Amino acid sequence: MAATIRRRETYDDEDGSGFSGNYVGYYGSPKLRATFNADWVYRNFTTSLFVNFTGKTKWAYGPYDTDNTPANCTAAGVGMPENLCEGAASYTTVNLGLSWKPLKNLTVGLNVKNVLDKRPYYDPNGWEGYAHDQNLFGRQFALSASYKFW
Repeated sequence: MAATIRRRETYDDEDGSGFSGNYVGYYGSPKLRATFNADWVYRNFTTSLFVNFTGKTKWAYGPYDTDNTPANCTAAGVGMPENLCEGAASYTTVNLGLSWKPLKNLTVGLNVKNVLDKRPYYDPNGWEGYAHDQNLFGRQFALSASYKFW
């Protein structure tokens, strides 16, 4: 398991005047991101489970952004539905993998990304209304094969 709990994030101002305020919890800067991974190996099969979590954030870009507040219920200057006034919701996805090694140098795999078919929330700050760091396509399947020659 890996987790990042952020307490402080600052930026160096472009004009060289010093560091700006703390942006943790504001748009694009969640306080918590975590990944849990578990593998199970039995003979020549390996299964993997990944659970990815991204914490909630405010719609405002920083403490200076007084337009995109819960009281105004806006994000990127766009009115939001009441259930999204507080900010971008937390987001969790689950991925599964299965690999099989039928020969010494051959591995065949099947991966399912976003097993629960989680769809991204509406995000007016993002491209076409969706956050860039989320899976826009829902559940995805991938087959793989690799052979090592040495």
